Amino acid sequence: MKKYVSVFTMIARSTLYKNLTVMLLMAVSQIGLFLLGLQKYANLGKWTLTGTVKDSFMMVPFVIGLVVISVFLGETGCRRGSNQRYLFGRLQISERGIVSLQAIYNFITLIMLWAVEILVLIGVSFIYLQRTAEATGHTLVLAFYTNKWMHSVLPMKDAVGWALLCTLFVGLSLFLAVVSHTQRFGYSKALIGPAISLGLFAASFPRGMGSKRDAVTVCAAVVLYGFLVKAYVTIREKEGEEHEKAEN
Repeated sequence: MKKYVSVFTMIARSTLYKNLTVMLLMAVSQIGLFLLGLQKYANLGKWTLTGTVKDSFMMVPFVIGLVVISVFLGETGCRRGSNQRYLFGRLQISERGIVSLQAIYNFITLIMLWAVEILVLIGVSFIYLQRTAEATGHTLVLAFYTNKWMHSVLPMKDAVGWALLCTLFVGLSLFLAVVSHTQRFGYSKALIGPAISLGLFAASFPRGMGSKRDAVTVCAAVVLYGFLVKAYVTIREKEGEEHEKAEN
């Protein structure tokens, strides 16, 4: 058990502070963009929360932050000659175990990113509420239903939205863990299929409530998980081949 804790701690320590820095920069830039957009709307006499969120391009810093963090997570333990990669081999943990631990850590990181984004959206909503006399708590709740980006982050009572959000988090977490594994063993071409399906799935965001693209999104999710399951089984088969070679 200790060796699994050691590997998980090693994985977390390699990217934790970098990820937290990205999240902080993302939050600050989003709030700054919202305040600039709010000032623009104030000058025009248009006070709408959904319009300010949309026209201030608050989604852009989040997307950039997600891409940067994904790169950090995908590179964990796969650089040639890295001390971390050497320790992975010394701790005698199966490659499938390492991928599982990385997927768990990736999922926790994405949940943290999502939580920061929720706090940002709630924060800018309260800023809007304080500066607008006509706005009420009902206005804020309605914004999470009518604005596609806000609804994608916090789907409220949209069961399909929650299901797709969880599917994205789990799929991306496992995909990035598999990315690290395939780079360690030098067969990154196996990522082409899941990368394309993940891209099609992620392209459905932001989505509004009752989006007409949900059927396509579900199909992309099924294909994505098919590729990921195949990649996970391949890891197990590789371990079996290595054990057979060692016995012979």
